Amino acid sequence: MKGLLKAFPLSYIEGIKILFNIPKSLRYLILGSNIFALAFSMFGSYIIIYATSDLGLSKIEWSIILTAEAVLTTLMIIPIGKMMDVYGGKKIILLFNIFVIIALIAIMYGNFYLLLIVMPLLGIASSSSSAAFQKLTADFTKRNIRGKTVGVMRFISLIVSAVGSLLGGYIYENTAHITIFLLSMMISLVGVILFFFLVREPEVEEI
Repeated sequence: MKGLLKAFPLSYIEGIKILFNIPKSLRYLILGSNIFALAFSMFGSYIIIYATSDLGLSKIEWSIILTAEAVLTTLMIIPIGKMMDVYGGKKIILLFNIFVIIALIAIMYGNFYLLLIVMPLLGIASSSSSAAFQKLTADFTKRNIRGKTVGVMRFISLIVSAVGSLLGGYIYENTAHITIFLLSMMISLVGVILFFFLVREPEVEEI
């Protein structure tokens, strides 16, 4: 038991040290993933509130949208995985996060039929970006530290997402409701620009 208690804080120390011993592009990858996580967490939890209270969608209409999102995301994840192998994770991440920016505009001024199209595509974009980040992380990371690196990335992203949700709720409650969508668009745009210029896919992938 003592060994477990001692190992617990040491694992955090080792995790922080890893951040200083990984390729620069992987650090930029972590930065980019958390910028996108911040943007998504700010608006993700409040779309349903905005859709039902501001856009006037009924509960039945929203349930239809969620069902369509779940079905199409499930059907598309394998073809998207094939696209990653062909075009690379970076292009997939850039493509789908640019779509997120466009989707937020549609959500702000949407109706049931528009959201029925946009929300499934947004779900595909979110799950595909997540898979592409995992692929790039594996490509950048040596096998013997891959678990620690993924753990640290997940730890950071959970903190960022929690902060984003809290911040999004505060902004939604205290400003015009579309503010969180506009702010998320700007944050996502910053992430796209930084990701485009700073992240370079490895010429030789780690095995």
